[in-house]
Amino acid sequence: MHLTVSALSVRLKRLEEEAGTLLFERSGKGLVQTPAALVLVKAARRVLEAAASLEEDFAPYARREEKPLRILSNSTGLENFLCRLTGPFLAKHPETRIEFVARRSSAITEAVQTGEADLGLAGGAAAADEGQAAESGVRLFPYVDDRHVLISRKDHELLRGLRKKTISFAETLRYPYASLLESAPMTAAMRERALLIGCRYEPVVEVPSFTILVEVVRSGGLLAIAPYSAVAEGMTDLALTGLSDAWAARPMAFLAPASRPMRPDAEAFLEFALSAEGAKYLPRGMTLSGH
Repeated sequence: MHLTVSALSVRLKRLEEEAGTLLFERSGKGLVQTPAALVLVKAARRVLEAAASLEEDFAPYARREEKPLRILSNSTGLENFLCRLTGPFLAKHPETRIEFVARRSSAITEAVQTGEADLGLAGGAAAADEGQAAESGVRLFPYVDDRHVLISRKDHELLRGLRKKTISFAETLRYPYASLLESAPMTAAMRERALLIGCRYEPVVEVPSFTILVEVVRSGGLLAIAPYSAVAEGMTDLALTGLSDAWAARPMAFLAPASRPMRPDAEAFLEFALSAEGAKYLPRGMTLSGH
């Protein structure tokens, strides 16, 4: 099933909770079905057989409407990459319908594996560990090497006398910050990173997009952390400072299912994104991984 033991165990536990009864007796030798589980198996098989029969009988009358291509991505991927690819891709594939869904990178792997998503675009650890991806039942396709940077006005107090090219996140937290909304996956991640080093990350301004975030920083004395891909263009009046923290490196990769064939439109979208033509729509100064 291309699932880790821990992932499978969580699903079985959820099944028991939904059924409202014990389905497995657990022992050192493994799991043994209870009488309730045997009843559930028989009933489930009847339901599946009935559904298959109905689909077969109804097929001649059904109007075939293809479900939209469902692509899950973190906010960086949606705002800085996918939005640029969509128009040019649809010009070549006008029959395709696409649904984008924002999700934290750590949740995208399972969504692709289970079929909730046809394709995913994730960053960080979810995009870098091919072994873990294979164990989770997905294939990784490296896309770009993005990174988080500190953005500020060039006259910000933090930069005065700064002689090094990079700075640590901890050194910046004594100054006021702007960020994406509290509900944004990136903001949640930044709070967690601050807690890990014994600090607090409490932005004084929260905004819904990277575009607005840049304008807020441009207007005053606030700092912000954003992906390089979000600020690679139009930043001549602002300063970009590298972060020395390991998490600042944000490789991006597409995730595709390993246990089932890809939909033709998903395969076409992936091929376009990884092609030389697709690379033309990357933010300035960025190239495809491995190119």
